Amino acid sequence: MSVGSGFQRARRHAGLGLLAAVILLAAPTPAGAHAAPTLIAAIASILAAPPVPYAALGMVVADAATGEPRLTIRPDAPMIPASAMKVLTSAVAWRKLGPEDRFHTRLAAVAPIQGGRLLGDLVLAGEGDPALSRSDLVGLARDLRARGITWVEGDLVVDASRVAGPGWSPGWSVDDLTKSYAAPVSALNLEANLRPEAATPSPRLVPVADPVAATAEVMRTALADAGVTLRGQVRAGLTPRAAAILAERRSAPLAELLTPMNKDSHNLYAEALFRRLGADAGGTWEAGARAVTQGLYELGVATEDVRVADGSGLSRYDLVTPRAMARVLASMYESEAFVRSLPVAGMDGTLARRFGDSPLRGRLRAKTGTMSGVSTLAGYLEGTHGRTWSVTIMVNGFTGSVRPVQAMQDALLEQVWRALEAEL
Repeated sequence: MSVGSGFQRARRHAGLGLLAAVILLAAPTPAGAHAAPTLIAAIASILAAPPVPYAALGMVVADAATGEPRLTIRPDAPMIPASAMKVLTSAVAWRKLGPEDRFHTRLAAVAPIQGGRLLGDLVLAGEGDPALSRSDLVGLARDLRARGITWVEGDLVVDASRVAGPGWSPGWSVDDLTKSYAAPVSALNLEANLRPEAATPSPRLVPVADPVAATAEVMRTALADAGVTLRGQVRAGLTPRAAAILAERRSAPLAELLTPMNKDSHNLYAEALFRRLGADAGGTWEAGARAVTQGLYELGVATEDVRVADGSGLSRYDLVTPRAMARVLASMYESEAFVRSLPVAGMDGTLARRFGDSPLRGRLRAKTGTMSGVSTLAGYLEGTHGRTWSVTIMVNGFTGSVRPVQAMQDALLEQVWRALEAEL
């Protein structure tokens, strides 16, 4: 039974309290979506007295292997996903780049080397590795010295062209820009583009204003410490076409980068992949948005079912329908590394403190999404008889604490699980 069509006939601003009645009155449709009476009854009692009566709820429960929906509530309503946007970014990156794709950070040059002297410029080129560390730059400098190079006659040219500025997307709150979770992305993301806040009793990490300049300065110091003298200056530029790679650091493969991105909801990882997807078209946020939208279309998501503004979900301009999220989950179900990258209920990541005393502990793997007025869960729910369902539950438009909304989501999923288990 599809409950989406029934809800659409309700008032535009109908709350969750009305939703229970709409579920019970909704007529079957030929679309194939349905809900058994026990499933409807299980959730209706919770939605009859919701903690946030005027919020909007969208929900899809489907067979994870086939994508066949079992329950839909407003499946075609565009909603803000918050960090659940990372599910979409992960899926497109997996399909477009591949699980073995890596970011590279290189030292290169076109000038000849004579007697330990590089007779020209040395280029530092980055692709946006979100896990680039000081030790990586130290390693690059030492590798250069190990080649016998002790003198650079020219400049240190910093090529950060693979990611265009600004390092954020439209729809990011200005209040977020000073927070550690909203560090700007660049082609050279050293130490997650964070620094300790100065002159405070308990320093907190804050975003670096200019990640490329900060990385270049660390690279200059690393060269000096390794015994490589730089005669010239540090300046921006591009890698010459005929440049030879003198030293290189590679990131972990994409399949491994998804773990901090999804379990810990690391925004910089998502933004780095987002810009990488659009790197060949200028590395702008617009190029990333076009690449992700096209990638989702190729996965079967209609363009009208999604609006992409960034890769992490920090933007309030991101919109996705529950049906689109469910479609992406179905497309990724066979990708074990992706499924493993999702937080496990009651055990790790952003779900470590939820579902602790629930039968869903260890059975639910889902990406969370939380910001003011937004709470989302999107992932997979395992049964006890070898069946797995994809679950998407999105709530938008509430005020106050997110905790009552999360408690409602937890209760809904537990009742859905019990009803589905009872059918087997």
